Amino acid sequence: MAAMAEVLENQDLAKLIMRASTFDCVWLRDTILQQIRLTKVLRGVNKLFNRLAVEVLNAIMTHFRGRMDEFESVSAALGYALHDQDALANRTKLLEVAHWPAIVYDLVLGQVKPEEVGETYFALDQFKRRRDPQNCDELADLLERKCACCGTVCPWIAKDREKIPNYRPWFDNRSAFAAYGMHPYLGRRVVHQGLHVLQGTLIPFTHQDHFFEVAFVHELETNEFAMRLHVYASMTGDELRFSRFLAGACDKPWYEENIKRVFRMRDANLFCEERNRRRIVFLATICMFNPTFSDPTDWSVQSIFGLTGAEVMATVRRGSAIQRERRLLS
Repeated sequence: MAAMAEVLENQDLAKLIMRASTFDCVWLRDTILQQIRLTKVLRGVNKLFNRLAVEVLNAIMTHFRGRMDEFESVSAALGYALHDQDALANRTKLLEVAHWPAIVYDLVLGQVKPEEVGETYFALDQFKRRRDPQNCDELADLLERKCACCGTVCPWIAKDREKIPNYRPWFDNRSAFAAYGMHPYLGRRVVHQGLHVLQGTLIPFTHQDHFFEVAFVHELETNEFAMRLHVYASMTGDELRFSRFLAGACDKPWYEENIKRVFRMRDANLFCEERNRRRIVFLATICMFNPTFSDPTDWSVQSIFGLTGAEVMATVRRGSAIQRERRLLS
């Protein structure tokens, strides 16, 4: 045992076991996944392996971000010049740096013909709004096409894609490849006509039905805080759950206090849908339960109110009973 321990404390041997490779731009998806999984397992051997594993995982993320920065740079320079006299050369340069967007996000620019410039413009514009992984766990989830809410391949996405022959992510129906989400107070900001507007993001491989639009409301005359559900078509399953959650939560002491907290966290200079002497209202697009982000804070109903998943469902059931009683009494 002592000899084994001595071997495992040998840094050169540990590096060999870790198989920390030079990161080739033509890595295959399975190769990256294998490297991440192996490295995470080896973290548990001892402190030396843990330190070397962290270095390898950081190197993978650094390489990934470098390749994505390269794509963004070329895309910004050439993506909107695909119609000029050097269109073919520009498209070729873009495809040369599109390997990592393809294996991580399923953005396959070669799926459209060179003359279909409008399709490429549309896909690049959508792609700019994606949410990027923050660590190797999130990168692995993207490589495995895992939904941020299901924690596995989303069955709703698979069902939607069955309806669209030869489906092309980022080009065709968005709900079949990404969900739109907007955090209550974090995200990219743009200035439009003097207004500071918070931008939403596209969450790859997550179905839109997991997310729903809510309004955070501060009634200034009564100093009351509330949340409201916005529904634009027939209710999805999670929208129905949230409506029941509101009915079951609105008289709880933690309800208004946590909505008030979100208002405190939000920059007062950000654009609000309504701001006058009577009320302040802003919108967000969130999900019911914590997504598999490295930091899911306030991305979900569960996080905003500081509840467990079981407590969320108990509140939903309570709200359902309250709504049923109201219907019987009306």
